[in-house]
Amino acid sequence: IAGSAASSRPPVSGRQAAASDDWVFGPERRRCQATPSEVLLESAVTMREQEQELRSLFNRAASRVIGDEGAVERIMARDDLDKFFADLRLVEPRRHLRANRQVLDRRYEEAMKIQMESAKIGQGLMYWSFKALLNNIMPDLRLGWVGLVERTIEVSRGTP
Repeated sequence: IAGSAASSRPPVSGRQAAASDDWVFGPERRRCQATPSEVLLESAVTMREQEQELRSLFNRAASRVIGDEGAVERIMARDDLDKFFADLRLVEPRRHLRANRQVLDRRYEEAMKIQMESAKIGQGLMYWSFKALLNNIMPDLRLGWVGLVERTIEVSRGTP
């Protein structure tokens, strides 16, 4: 996509896009002046940036390793998940209360069931299962993708 003729400008990160001239913020609405191809490219770049950050967070939190020297995979044990969500208390105390033991247990078991059915690995969550857990826990934390994107744009503009 980066080399396509549809995009006449170099790709920019999500943070740059929010601050660029492509975004017009009016008193009643926001409107993106970028072409659909540019928005798609900027979205892909932002998703790739977030994917790398999420993978890094997962690798730091996952305490177990499976596989041999040729193919090693980090996996997140149940207690690793508790530690991962413990930090939420510092930044979002109300949402941390929603990520209680019962919710984490339910979401962990759901992800493990799917992982066991497809990959037959039961020692902990693989990265893709962890991502599914995060997606599934969003409503429990009263988060949604639309609100998250809007908040990210506001923060990148400097308005909390």
